[in-house]
Amino acid sequence: MKITKQQINDIIRNWDIGEIKTYQLLYSHWNISYKIITTKGDFILKILTMQEEKILKKELKIISLLKNKIPIRSLIKSKSGKDYLIIKGYPILVAEFVEGRILKNGSQASINILKQLRKYLALIHKTKFNGNTTPVLEQINEITKKVKKNSLEYKSLKKCMSIIKQRDFYKQIFPKGLVHMDIHTENMIIRNDKIMAILDFEDANNNY
Repeated sequence: MKITKQQINDIIRNWDIGEIKTYQLLYSHWNISYKIITTKGDFILKILTMQEEKILKKELKIISLLKNKIPIRSLIKSKSGKDYLIIKGYPILVAEFVEGRILKNGSQASINILKQLRKYLALIHKTKFNGNTTPVLEQINEITKKVKKNSLEYKSLKKCMSIIKQRDFYKQIFPKGLVHMDIHTENMIIRNDKIMAILDFEDANNNY
């Protein structure tokens, strides 16, 4: 999905973030994310081409529960006071731009980063979420259908499903709680050996 500077300007007029100066495509594999620099600052424009609105609503509810507990990118409300808008059939949202870098797959996180991540995952797990989430096995099974058979990712997902099927045993050891479900290096923004933001809670789940 290609988008022009004029189209971005037309979209962001629904938010009070100024006029666009420059923009940069950051991600387009699943949904589409742009860094946009406007007359009022730097922002992220996210166009959800592959994410259902009901999943977005769940994600936003989880983010609202976590925003004062862990570092998360803040959403910018539209001029009409909404967290997102439907424009030409796609949910679209604007968030603050968080300075930092994303570790590419294969990069090693420092011990300090891992300690911070452990703390934040524990806080996520302790958070009470009463919304509906898809059962984990069903969720992972759907993801498995989308990856190349016999790939490393496919084998990892199958192994994960095998472990979860033993959940009656694990329930006796681990308390139930909210799990991010998609923690990896590209879902964290890091600056000066500190986690500045944890991203993408659409797969978060407490139904296992």
